[in-house]
Amino acid sequence: MELSPLRYLDNDMAIMLCEQVVLSRKRKLFKVFEYVFTRSKDPTDLNPRLGGHDLSISSKCFVAIMDHLMIDFWRCNCIYPSWSIETYPDDGPSAAAGNPEWEVGDRIERSNGRCFKEYKKSIDLYGGNPTVDKMIIPVKPYDQNNDFGMFANKWSVLTMFEPSTWSYICQEKMVHYMNYVHDTEHTLEEIEQDEAEDEYGDDDDDDDDDDDKFWEPYDTIDYFYLIEYVNTWIDRWAHEFVEDSKIPEKERTYAVVRDGITDYDFFGSLHLRDKETLFRGDFDIDTIPESLKTCWELFLMCENSLIHIQSDK
Repeated sequence: MELSPLRYLDNDMAIMLCEQVVLSRKRKLFKVFEYVFTRSKDPTDLNPRLGGHDLSISSKCFVAIMDHLMIDFWRCNCIYPSWSIETYPDDGPSAAAGNPEWEVGDRIERSNGRCFKEYKKSIDLYGGNPTVDKMIIPVKPYDQNNDFGMFANKWSVLTMFEPSTWSYICQEKMVHYMNYVHDTEHTLEEIEQDEAEDEYGDDDDDDDDDDDKFWEPYDTIDYFYLIEYVNTWIDRWAHEFVEDSKIPEKERTYAVVRDGITDYDFFGSLHLRDKETLFRGDFDIDTIPESLKTCWELFLMCENSLIHIQSDK
């Protein structure tokens, strides 16, 4: 029988070598983690059509976590409990007038009969969980001789995810990122106003060319949103599967099981908690931001499934 080399080492040396191996694996896992939750300062890295690898790595981690934890994505996506609990105070006009429509802790009754039909429809349509090769399809521009609208000659993206669930989910974060890339200082309100003026033909701004450059290439923005959407699900599962003692106390209601069904708190979603983009190098394995610590614990749980993930690019 072949003996392990550690057999010939004293205890202190063996422990030190084991600790070095563990640390080396954690650092390797952290590089994967960093690629998922931070962005490069080169927007090309977002766009697989241009050779970018960020989406490839995030998508592979998304699928690997589902496989590791045996998660049914369409169940998570479609089915919600028939009741919930208010966790945020009413900040509307009624509350301002001293008559809030609800209080924190109030029970909410919800009709969830239709969601089971949506689940069956998704399973029938896709046959099971999303896979990396079927999640996202780049769409070539239309023939420029045909008039299909202002973006007809631009690349775009089709996905198996409902557009309303992923498009424009983190506009403030996207504007923060694009301001950094283009060295500009646009606000979300300015962007929305420009879009409205373009739509209704009221834009007489001489800076249209500069505005267009802010968005180009157009499908890069779509990929930014899609990565954030995928990462939002990873964060939700982190709050569902990581033990409470490892989750910051204020985040422990972001995924709560009610009647055997997990209820995800939309307002606790990662893209709403962090509205500014984190860039590579902003933190290391010892300084992971609190908002990402639960996700890091999930990566440690799924280490064997994630540590060897690489981009196809």
